[in-house]
Amino acid sequence: MNITYAVLIIAALTLWIPLFIYGIYKIIRKENKKGAYLIVTASLWCILVFSTAFLALAYFSYSTYKKVGGSFKTVDFKPEQYQGETGEIVLSCGKNATITAYEIKNFSSMKSSGTDGRIKLPSGKYSLSNLSITEKGSDGKDWTLSVSLYNKYSNITVSRDKPVEMETAPPFIAKVASSNKGGKDVFDFELKDSDGNSVSISDGSGSKSPKFQLVDSGGTVVFEKNFEYG
Repeated sequence: MNITYAVLIIAALTLWIPLFIYGIYKIIRKENKKGAYLIVTASLWCILVFSTAFLALAYFSYSTYKKVGGSFKTVDFKPEQYQGETGEIVLSCGKNATITAYEIKNFSSMKSSGTDGRIKLPSGKYSLSNLSITEKGSDGKDWTLSVSLYNKYSNITVSRDKPVEMETAPPFIAKVASSNKGGKDVFDFELKDSDGNSVSISDGSGSKSPKFQLVDSGGTVVFEKNFEYG
């Protein structure tokens, strides 16, 4: 049955072509009236086919845009209100955490939080983008570790039977790389966790970005600046 439908669709899309050619043939044979009728009919058929295809493409594009557009609206997932099956993401460190997950199948984005080092999500396939863990430091401040997860966790499956273990944990490794761009010396700061994810750490007070110093062979600071864009 599917093959029959395919044949009918292809015929409807392409039969105007031989009709148009046959009309030209009739005109060459001096059968102008019949040839003109065939060419006009084929042209109208062609216009109808391409108009229908354009409208179908426009509808498909609009439907896709509506679905994908919804993915930019991140909603808060509340496990206690969800009736379906859920799975867990288990953190190797930290308890108070929030994760942002993009559900691949439904073009939707959601945030889910946990206070025991375990974060619940509806069962499905996800691309994880960000993780934030907030803990109180010895100074009494709330410190937040923000982790970029795009590389390793871009396609994971969350299921009830098998928790996803996330290895984000200390030690954090800081690196400074230098390069020359357009005749200017550029210094890049990079901070990663033990799993190779890019991280940032903040106490939420709006403190300045990390600072670097250039020192001479005698240990004297000759240049000092913050890592900033621009």
